[in-house]
Order: sequence, then C-alpha cells, then structure tokens
Amino acid sequence: MSAPIPMDPIVLVGAVRYALGRATYIVADTAAEVRRCWPLLDARDRAVIRRDLVEALDQSGLLGMRMDHDVWADLLAWIDEREPARG
Repeated sequence: MSAPIPMDPIVLVGAVRYALGRATYIVADTAAEVRRCWPLLDARDRAVIRRDLVEALDQSGLLGMRMDHDVWADLLAWIDEREPARG
C-alpha cells in the first residue's frame, strides 16, 4: 500500500458532511480518515467535525443503517476521549 496522501481540512470536513446519513462503505472509510488526520487538524476544524457529529446524532435518530450509526457514535466517543472537557 502506498503512503497516505495529505488531507486538506476542508476536504475532510466535506467528506464527513457528505457521509453523514449515508448507508455505504464511505462511512467507515471517512471515520478512519478522521482518526488518521485528527492530530494534524487545528482546534477549529476539530470543533466543526465534532459539532457536525453531535448535531447529526441528536437530530437524525438513526444515521444510515445501524452499523453506520454505530461508526459515527464510536467516532464521537473517540473524539471526546481526546479533547478537553467543554463547558
């Protein structure tokens, strides 16, 4: 496998927004890319991705199929483990 290419934050945010609610392989691939790029993102980009996840999970009921929803919920939990408390 070749080395991963750099990811522009706006492309990653767009990928998350595109994949939210989809029922396809893109959900798991996008979540994996968020995890890979997370240490390289600035606080603003991290906040945008987290906010989008929170809003989608709160508003949508089920995001895609159950397995897709679980990927997003797991990603949000993973993010919250790494980010300082909000308040």
